[in-house]
Amino acid sequence: MADFYYIVDPEIAQQAAQDLANRLKTNTGREDFVAYASSVIAERLLQSPEKYLEFGVYWWNLKQVLQRQGHYFGNNTHDELLNIYHHDTDAAIIAVAEDFKNQYRATFFRGNRDFDLNEDRRYSLFDEDMEMLILGNDQY
Repeated sequence: MADFYYIVDPEIAQQAAQDLANRLKTNTGREDFVAYASSVIAERLLQSPEKYLEFGVYWWNLKQVLQRQGHYFGNNTHDELLNIYHHDTDAAIIAVAEDFKNQYRATFFRGNRDFDLNEDRRYSLFDEDMEMLILGNDQY
C-alpha cells in the first residue's frame, strides 16, 4: 500500500509548534501555547462547528487535544486516523492541524469532507458529535 498523504515529519511539526509558541510569547507575553490555542480553536468551533472539516485528517487528534484542555466535543473518534496522523505533543498536533486548515482553505471548497489518504484510498470525514452541533443539537 502507498504511503499516506499529509504526514508531517515530526521534527518539522515540533519546529512549527515552537515557532507558533514563540510568536504567541512575542506578541502577547503568554507562554501557554497549547491552552491558548485550544481555547481559540474551541471558541471558533462553538461559533461555527462546521469548521471542524477544515482540520481534515488531523481532526481526530485535535479533538483529543481540545478534550485534554477541557473543551469537550463528544466521544466520536477514528482510531486508524488517530494512529496515522499522530504527533508526540499537543503543541505539534495543533501546529499541523492549523497548517492543514490553512491548506484546506486554499485548496478545497468550503464544506469538503473527502480526502485522498494515498493513491489507493479516500476518506470522508464525518464526526457525528460535530454534525449534531451543526444541526443545533448542542448536548455538550
